[in-house]
Amino acid sequence: MVPGIDTIDVSAVDTSLLGHSYYGSNDTVLTDLIQLLGESKPPEQRTWLQAMPLGPMKYWVFLRERLGLRPSRPVR
Repeated sequence: MVPGIDTIDVSAVDTSLLGHSYYGSNDTVLTDLIQLLGESKPPEQRTWLQAMPLGPMKYWVFLRERLGLRPSRPVR
């Protein structure tokens, strides 16, 4: 995390082997990029993101239930 830069945790949508193909294969992530780049919407206005505090800073996470994904299961 860097002050002044929004950090978004996409681990709820990243299902690729190497972890870098999520942005091109997920409609919600593509829509998020459109709203960020095309409409200049901040994270607070993108409904599938939720702020998570981390000390004095915050980062954003994609909410699985708003992505149409099943809740994650604990790893055994």
